[in-house]
Amino acid sequence: LLADAIMAGELKRGTNTARLARLVETVISGSLMTWACYQEGPADAWMRADVQAALSPHLAARNRPALAAARRVSAPGRLP
Repeated sequence: LLADAIMAGELKRGTNTARLARLVETVISGSLMTWACYQEGPADAWMRADVQAALSPHLAARNRPALAAARRVSAPGRLP
């Protein structure tokens, strides 16, 4: 999936997909555990905000405006 995103120009060329996949997997697990402690807003919004933060340094320049818009609707109580 990540290799397809690179080919589609959604992620920067040269992104280490194995490392990024591991990062995303870890973020999802940790995010859900943290949400279980705080239970602020819906879990999917909480995890989406964390995954977007993990992916943001790897996004191709053309995808950064979409990320900025998504951050404006991040999970309640979370930092932007």
